[in-house]
Amino acid sequence: MVLVGHTDTVFPLGTVAERPFTNDGENLRGPGVADMKNGDVLIYMMLKNLSKEALDKLNICVLHNPDEEIGSIYSREKLDEIASHSDYVLVFESGGSSGFNRCFARKGMLRYEIDYTGKAGHSGFMFQTDSASAIQEMAYDVVTLMELASREKDSTVNVGKVQGGIATNVVAENASLVAEMRYKTDDERLRLEKALELILANSRINGVTKKLLNFSQTPAWVKNEESFKLIDRLERVANSVGVPFKETDRGGLSDANH
Repeated sequence: MVLVGHTDTVFPLGTVAERPFTNDGENLRGPGVADMKNGDVLIYMMLKNLSKEALDKLNICVLHNPDEEIGSIYSREKLDEIASHSDYVLVFESGGSSGFNRCFARKGMLRYEIDYTGKAGHSGFMFQTDSASAIQEMAYDVVTLMELASREKDSTVNVGKVQGGIATNVVAENASLVAEMRYKTDDERLRLEKALELILANSRINGVTKKLLNFSQTPAWVKNEESFKLIDRLERVANSVGVPFKETDRGGLSDANH
């Protein structure tokens, strides 16, 4: 069995000084307490309180990952190598604010950075020159991308960063955007990928070209036959000791995805 935690957080340097760790006797608060120091502490307390008889029967590996929040780009290969030898891998990310959620599925992620190149010109002479606005083409794509989201399939698309141009009186020669798509099923991943291919292959503004600069992907964590067996087993154990059990899928990523 592998028990996985991570030690990094998403907060920038200086956050602890602005919002330091506090303990009011009932709740602990501070940057990274929920994501995921509580999980790390839970692993420690669980193993500390296991009986010697239980420990003698179990083969447990504990992994603490230092770069999960940036996609485990340095640790993923080692995590997967170790986990491949185990019957069970439990990732101790928070399952939700209620305290009783158990997560057995997470969305996958596609992230694209697209660069636009047009032709600069003075904004007052747009009809007299062959200038081409990279920002205008990007704006069309922002709308197209956001409309790919599906509430029915719970597939989300977010253009989270855009930039371009140098001045209001200059037709923008350059622009770029970063879009992130999240999906639950492989069919949705294929739909989103094909739609992105069409966006890259076609321009509405003559003279504007597009280039995919960066692309990253994290697979969706989906339930399988073994998942349902484990869910049933855990629910029966929880019920036997009077612990509420609620199964909740999550939209956020974790090491459980891979």
